[in-house]
Amino acid sequence: MKSALVSEPDVVWLQHQNYDIVPLNTLHSPISEPAEAIRRGIPAVPDPNRPDFYEINLSQGWAYIHVHDAARTVYVVAYFPEL
Repeated sequence: MKSALVSEPDVVWLQHQNYDIVPLNTLHSPISEPAEAIRRGIPAVPDPNRPDFYEINLSQGWAYIHVHDAARTVYVVAYFPEL
């Protein structure tokens, strides 16, 4: 799946095993796939307009997340599973 943020992204590796991973708001889909990917480690595309926000491509869709290091929390802002 092509990145929605930029066409030629700088990719970073995210892995947060000891962080809470929670939806920022009520999402209609469970966040188990993005949560597992973030704990396992996954390439991520930084949002060029917002520090600590990333897009991650998953095997079954993609997610937009915010990493809040001070709170040791990853917020799943949006999750779009492929149906």
